[in-house]
Amino acid sequence: MVTPSSQQSHRHRRRRRPLCVVALTVVLWLGATAPATGLPLSAYKLPAGYLEDHAVDKAIAYLRKFGYIEDEENSIVMGRAITNFQYMADIAQTGRLDDVTLRKMEEPRCGVKDSFLQEDGAAIAAKVQYRSNRRSRIKSAKLRQGLGAGFFSRWWFKCDFTWNVINGHDKRSRDVTRTLVRRALSQWSNAINRGRRSPIFTFREEPDRNDTDLRFSYEKGKHGDSNAFDGPQGVLAHAFFPYISGDFEGQLHIDGDEDWQGSSSVGQLLYYVIMHEIGHIFGLTHSNKESSVMYGYLGFERSSIRHLRHEDIKRIRAHYPYRFCDIYAKRHSSLLDSNYKKTQRATPAPGTKH
Repeated sequence: MVTPSSQQSHRHRRRRRPLCVVALTVVLWLGATAPATGLPLSAYKLPAGYLEDHAVDKAIAYLRKFGYIEDEENSIVMGRAITNFQYMADIAQTGRLDDVTLRKMEEPRCGVKDSFLQEDGAAIAAKVQYRSNRRSRIKSAKLRQGLGAGFFSRWWFKCDFTWNVINGHDKRSRDVTRTLVRRALSQWSNAINRGRRSPIFTFREEPDRNDTDLRFSYEKGKHGDSNAFDGPQGVLAHAFFPYISGDFEGQLHIDGDEDWQGSSSVGQLLYYVIMHEIGHIFGLTHSNKESSVMYGYLGFERSSIRHLRHEDIKRIRAHYPYRFCDIYAKRHSSLLDSNYKKTQRATPAPGTKH
């Protein structure tokens, strides 16, 4: 027996089907009409006042530089890259080169490539944590062998660090920079070590050495690490992830072409920039939350941020739940050495994929 309610439900179902067919037809039509290469300008809303070709070419170069495009820039790749960029920038994910997106690309930022596949923290730490019983220990070791060198690029396997500021800037002396570095390291040290039975990291300044574990310096233009600075504004600094960076491991480079004097807008940002880049030195990738210190954009309004935020503290503590120098470096030194040698075939730039 057909009831009125069942008839009404049937009519509702019949009305929905044409919408699905129309949607699928539109998707197929867009896929069929999209060019195999290049970016169709008609696919994106460009704001008034921008030269379309120039804006698109500049956006493509930007997305390629910061890790969103690796191969050809066809319409599908570009749409995905723009959406991923908007996700990491914490702005509306329209998939279009709208005014907000283009303005964001103009902001001062960190030179480390973005990563929108966040996998650090407790989830990864749980995969490789050291267990006391032999069966779990063997299983954990086999898992690490399958992870390869790239996995280990996220951590330090030592606990006691020496550091030094190699040089100063004509607008910021070496001593002033040392004070800022010391304060920033203290922020990260407190976040990592607070409440732990033994300190996971310790830091000791060695001002007369150039071979310390952590090295801070001002550099200009091309400076030997395959990631040249771009002059005033743009990229303000970059740092290198641990383990895979060879001779550049532990280095933080600040763009020497910026006006770092204390009274300037960029100069007031120096402490924040150092605090941000130290997060990369310890293996943290960029955050897509604007409230985080590890947010990749270094707008001048962020100069008032003097302390790590909750997310930064949570991430770094999850990233180093143990003293890895006691667990991995001693018990699995042969595995670490084997993976480390694989990373020495090429010198990575800041933001190498991990």
